[in-house]
Amino acid sequence: MRGEILQFDEASGEGLISGDDGQRYRLSFRDLIRPARLFAGQSVDFLPRDGFATDVVVLQAAPASSAYASPRTERQGKPEHGPWGYFMKSMRLYVDGNGRARRSEYWWFTLFYWVFLLIPLVPGMIFIGVGGDTYNDGLTALGGLFFIAAGIVWLALFLPNVCVMIRRFHDVGLTGWLVLLGVIPYIGGLITFIITLLPSQNYRNVHGPVPGGHSRETAEVFG
Repeated sequence: MRGEILQFDEASGEGLISGDDGQRYRLSFRDLIRPARLFAGQSVDFLPRDGFATDVVVLQAAPASSAYASPRTERQGKPEHGPWGYFMKSMRLYVDGNGRARRSEYWWFTLFYWVFLLIPLVPGMIFIGVGGDTYNDGLTALGGLFFIAAGIVWLALFLPNVCVMIRRFHDVGLTGWLVLLGVIPYIGGLITFIITLLPSQNYRNVHGPVPGGHSRETAEVFG
């Protein structure tokens, strides 16, 4: 499996790897197949075993300062795949609030969220309204089915919506717990809306590197 070294302590010979599967693995210098100097940011190949990285091979050397690379360097790597790619990323992560999400990632997901929600919701409202005005039970029942479909869509997208908001808060350097402000009537929604509009911190923060790099965000969900 491919991965990236998140941190490594030369004194203890221990570190941490973020695997391509989104999991983190303990790293020990003695598990290297070929001895090499290790730095945060290096690409490695390894065998995952019970939370540990074994048979580690260093694929890419990196300077010691790579963990604190410039924003431009952090943003290099595999590019995002546009609006639909952002949406699918959030769906793939689903209940994962780790790391950071730039504004474009959050707002493209939000756009698709409302599109998919309104597709069944709008005709449901129309059919129920028309059915009620004409005393047509068939139209009212059809509208009810559309409302049920809208409820299913809402349930399916609820957790990804919360998690991408958590990552958006992480991106501006805030704790994910602040999403709970949204439950405060009136002012809570306004505060969370303002936070989602704030620009990214253009440097690595405690929640991970600047979004857009090739590394996997690894901070804790509500850290």
